[in-house]
Amino acid sequence: MNNESSMDRIVSYFHALARKEFSFNGKNFPAYEKLVVSEKAFRSYTCPAGCGACCMKCSLVWDKENEFSREEILVEINGVTRSFFQNAQREHKGHYCQYLLHDGRCGIYQERPLPCRFELFKFVHATKSNTARALVRLPGRSWALTRIDDTKGGACEIMPYNPELTASHIADLLILQRWMESFHIDNDCKEVMYYLKTGPYDIPLTLHRDVS
Repeated sequence: MNNESSMDRIVSYFHALARKEFSFNGKNFPAYEKLVVSEKAFRSYTCPAGCGACCMKCSLVWDKENEFSREEILVEINGVTRSFFQNAQREHKGHYCQYLLHDGRCGIYQERPLPCRFELFKFVHATKSNTARALVRLPGRSWALTRIDDTKGGACEIMPYNPELTASHIADLLILQRWMESFHIDNDCKEVMYYLKTGPYDIPLTLHRDVS
């Protein structure tokens, strides 16, 4: 996670999963011709204590007000305006998120924002092939990240299939589906969740979109 707007990250998830074009901040996001959900979406991973390398300071966005949010923001997508609640961490001067604890654990894990839920379950945009991909993988340039004890390199590791983690991904996708539908964005969340629920598989799921 970095200092980019969390809403921009969320819209990038919308873009990967959208069946039809939508608009945000004056920009159109045409649907990709294909969404490929890799068999690597069934991989698991570790998140060891004492690391926190992914948890850099960023804006935190929720769809409901809570004790951690600081301001209401209005977001317009597809001509639909919705209220969201943000903590931009403007007063926090540290490198890491203000809710990262000294042991490298999240202090608001049960209320963590949507982008934090998709840190290792990723959506990759391959614009040249007009394809979006979903898979589990380690952070890019993981070796260059810094842990809370100043050790270089993220401590997370890829592991075999874990049904509990896959169930967690399905629950997170359900939240993403609800957000997309609130903006009237036709999406493939249901198909992706079904693939994850009925797996694991050793072949990818390929969804074709009519973008003509």
